[in-house]
Amino acid sequence: MGNDTKVNENYRLTWEFPVDSAFTYLVRLHFCEFQPEITVTQNRVFEIYIANQTAERRADVIGWVGGSGVPVYKDYAVMMGSKENQKKQNLSIALHPAPEYMTNYSDAILNGVEIFKVDNSGSLAGLNPDPRTTLLTAVPPKSVHNRSNNCKIIIAVVVGVVSSFVTVSVVLLFTRRRRISKVNEYSGSHSAGKSWWGRFSSFTTTTKSTKSNGSSLPSDICRHFSLSEMKAATNNFDKVFIIGVGGFGNVYKGFISGASRSGSGTAQVAIKRLKPGSQQGAHEFKTEIQMLSQLRYLHLVSLIGYCNDAGEMILVYDNVTRGTLRDHLYGFDNPPLSWNQRLHICIGAGRGLNYLHTGAKHVVIHRDVKTTNILLDEKWVAVYSFGGVLCEVLCAMAPIIKTVQDKNRSKHGNLAELARQCYDQNGTLDQIVDPVLKCKTKIAPQCLKKFCEVAMSCLERPSMSDVVWGLEFALQLQQEYDKLVGGPGDGHLDDDQQLHIGL
Repeated sequence: MGNDTKVNENYRLTWEFPVDSAFTYLVRLHFCEFQPEITVTQNRVFEIYIANQTAERRADVIGWVGGSGVPVYKDYAVMMGSKENQKKQNLSIALHPAPEYMTNYSDAILNGVEIFKVDNSGSLAGLNPDPRTTLLTAVPPKSVHNRSNNCKIIIAVVVGVVSSFVTVSVVLLFTRRRRISKVNEYSGSHSAGKSWWGRFSSFTTTTKSTKSNGSSLPSDICRHFSLSEMKAATNNFDKVFIIGVGGFGNVYKGFISGASRSGSGTAQVAIKRLKPGSQQGAHEFKTEIQMLSQLRYLHLVSLIGYCNDAGEMILVYDNVTRGTLRDHLYGFDNPPLSWNQRLHICIGAGRGLNYLHTGAKHVVIHRDVKTTNILLDEKWVAVYSFGGVLCEVLCAMAPIIKTVQDKNRSKHGNLAELARQCYDQNGTLDQIVDPVLKCKTKIAPQCLKKFCEVAMSCLERPSMSDVVWGLEFALQLQQEYDKLVGGPGDGHLDDDQQLHIGL
């Protein structure tokens, strides 16, 4: 708000989120003080109420972190009681100015909200760190809305200060659970320890039963594979079939009948086999199935199915045969990408991320965006991931580069920082553009200027829709330039070339 004290006294922020009854929710509130006038403690103090209960009487962001521009989050565990014949309740979050600390800037602020549903075992139903929490139990008094008669709130406060750049995510991760009777029915009909999937699943329909305890995923969305099918597809997980290695385990190339886009014939797939006993991997395994099985978009790698037989945790994805975007920029002997190809790939990847942010049922924040996570299929269509990779695409340089080499050691720099310095000095990145593009491609000056502008704006994390619009405009500028100079040249895509975007 402004510096009008009377206006700020009446400033209220209130949200209500529909949630399932009889569950505990972890509410994570993100704060970061950006206003230049607020630099010391008690400049802005406000109150926080969750589920009609006081969570913070004196919330002071500067006091929490010691200065402005430093992000911080606080966690609150809220138990929503059960109400007779009421499956849903509203979880309210309200922020009010603190009356005893009224200043010229006494309005409340909130930069982001995350709400996680906790299952009966106490584990979170979505990605989150493992902060230490201290539980403070409070018995709710009577409320004029009579909500607290059936609701008890347990508030746990944890302050976590992030030292890197500011990432403010507004993520509402609500997972619909089965009825308790359904869970009990599943637990009673299967021996303990063989499979955890029945409790985790957020779907209510079931597939055909298998020897591995089956799955409650709809067969038309996510296919269940047997372990024998996985072994047959990879020649018993032969090392020759490994196409990728990560902290989670190995990724194998495989061939599975009926896994093609047409639903018939044999298709090449990517089989991600989790390392046994990996706790982090097990969490990612469950989360990927839950989230990715519901995501279907041209520019996202599709999850075909999974296998959880005999203690194995395996994910099956569409295979992208041309490898990663980075493979075609530097470090390999692949033919260099033309400028038009790079523009199309960036636009496709940006559209994929924009879908995650705005088009999916729940907001999905991709936290590992890099050129090795942008994959190219046989038609050169970019699938999945975007972020601070535009500089790599333009310059064909690694994100960490050697800048100065001394006698016995070399110093390393950050490509994004180098690009920022060049852009601040000259308003363009022309001096660090990939030499291949300079030699073989006629880049429209206005297109390059717009692309550099978008690349630099990404460092400030604008909306993905704005980024995609900027890249599409840059492509239009290049296409108009190609017409004016008398032909597409090396950078244009003719119909008989292999680059088919298929948007």
